[in-house]
Amino acid sequence: MDMERHNVEMRKGSSAVDAGGAMPYSAPSYKVAVEKDIVYRVAEGFWDEGPDHGIPNAAELAMTVKAPHRLALEMDVYSPKGDGGASRPLLLMMHGGAYLIGSKNEKGQTEWCKYFASLGYVAVSINYRMGFPLGRKGLLKAEADALEDARAALGYLLGREDLRIDPDHMMVVSPDEGAMSRNIYYSSAMGVELGMFYKRRDYTRVVNGT
Repeated sequence: MDMERHNVEMRKGSSAVDAGGAMPYSAPSYKVAVEKDIVYRVAEGFWDEGPDHGIPNAAELAMTVKAPHRLALEMDVYSPKGDGGASRPLLLMMHGGAYLIGSKNEKGQTEWCKYFASLGYVAVSINYRMGFPLGRKGLLKAEADALEDARAALGYLLGREDLRIDPDHMMVVSPDEGAMSRNIYYSSAMGVELGMFYKRRDYTRVVNGT
């Protein structure tokens, strides 16, 4: 059963997928509980939230990537209230930003997490290790570190019995068109499904599913 149909069946009164295969807009069904700043792992890295002023230039990178240190990596968990004992699909959201900038607190991401949690999902936005010495080797190491962090986040979440996550219905998502190729790789490596939103739109409101 795919995640869209799982969502249809778990909600009372949901309409079916339309003839074109698109999922119709679903009004929220549940109130949402939010757990902020949960530390899911500690690991060596450069930073886990990108600089506020944008992508660092070469000189800034050269200064900041010399001394990795221990980082407490955090996640925010959004879950439905009052959804009974049913298992829940998981949406694991990873921000974009070329392994240099970004945060789990980006407004579009938090609004999407709230929306999906209101439909019965467990929606999670994570910080992960960023920063790398310039060059292919540094970039590949950053990609591997972020994948390792995503796996650790998934392991933490599956260990939370109170969240009732359905291991057969999990998805990794990036709200960034540029991170699509990364997410294809991550979803394959972790054995989960794939999703994407384009972040350069105003996701603070969800109207008719768009």
